[in-house]
Amino acid sequence: MKGASWACLIFAALLLLGCSNGQTRPDISGYLDAKWGMSRSEIKGIVKLPLDSETDNIVIYNDKIGADNVGRMYMFDNKDRLLGVMMVFEVVPEDERTFRNKFLTVYNNLALKYGDADSYVDEDLTKKGLSAQWTFKSSVILFQFQLKRPFNRLALGLLYLNKAFAKEYLGSKPLDKF
Repeated sequence: MKGASWACLIFAALLLLGCSNGQTRPDISGYLDAKWGMSRSEIKGIVKLPLDSETDNIVIYNDKIGADNVGRMYMFDNKDRLLGVMMVFEVVPEDERTFRNKFLTVYNNLALKYGDADSYVDEDLTKKGLSAQWTFKSSVILFQFQLKRPFNRLALGLLYLNKAFAKEYLGSKPLDKF
């Protein structure tokens, strides 16, 4: 998933922010050692994973979560501040049942750490698919499984996002082009 695609996911997460107040659980300030607002060079200094690729506003590393290969993307705004971290799971075999099982496994792990999601959707994959969202004071976690167009590929992604930085960043982007 490249820059335009993750911007759409961030926009969708921001649209859902009104669903919960996020005030009942402790806030999160980033993902693992990466804290919101860190620069690209700071992230490169702390992440000790194989670098996959890099663009203007994304640095992608190869990672593993359990036995799963994952692309871990660190996303930066125009001021070189970390605004989000996304993990895209490479699930094998690529069939709906395997993806659904992986979604449920990861969801349960997230629920153990953060409590039940503030919202949980289970719809047809051609619509919204499976998604869960946890809202915190300054951050949001969005976990989604859906059928990605135009290639009709199954996609499973987990996004940690700073609400203020993302809103500011997307406010400066022409979203009608995505």
